[in-house]
Amino acid sequence: TYDNAAQLWKVGDSRIKEILTGHTNKVTAAQFRSTWHQAVTGSQDRTVKEWDLVKAACSRTIQVFSYCNDVVCCNNLIVSGHHDKMIRFWDSRDSRCTQV
Repeated sequence: TYDNAAQLWKVGDSRIKEILTGHTNKVTAAQFRSTWHQAVTGSQDRTVKEWDLVKAACSRTIQVFSYCNDVVCCNNLIVSGHHDKMIRFWDSRDSRCTQV
């Protein structure tokens, strides 16, 4: 959204269930993790955030060097695509960039 937050909507009644705040610029990407109790967002603030959806709280922030256009999650891997035309692979257990 343009208010630097990600909105989690409840399907069926078209209402916002949670608002995930913490980014300092526009949220440009979001994806659920495989557990459905977690999500990942990317932003123009050059961060990727992991979210605990049960607590509606950020559980980890990864500094990603360039603003994020998209995120994909698989097990302990987060793949992020960026404005600088780079794709980065992150180990979500320790926030380490494993490949560019």
